[in-house]
Amino acid sequence: MAVRGLGPEKRVPAIFYRTETGGEPLRDWLRSLSRDDKRRIGEDIKSVEFGWPTGMPLARALGGGLFEVRTKLPVTAFHGSSSTSMSNKE
Repeated sequence: MAVRGLGPEKRVPAIFYRTETGGEPLRDWLRSLSRDDKRRIGEDIKSVEFGWPTGMPLARALGGGLFEVRTKLPVTAFHGSSSTSMSNKE
């Protein structure tokens, strides 16, 4: 299913994990990153959304229709690489 909007259509939308209380820990973590790291992760998420199907090293199947988007970030004392989970279930 494609998501309709302006410009090219998304082949699969990114869906962020949400806790029972409505919190979104991944989005909270993303907000804490530098502008460059956010941009890198956003570009990789966009590549999966618009370029699906894709595979390693950008996306890895976790099972049950769930995939993680994999981004390489510069290694620092706080983080090295990250992943964002996405589902291709409709």
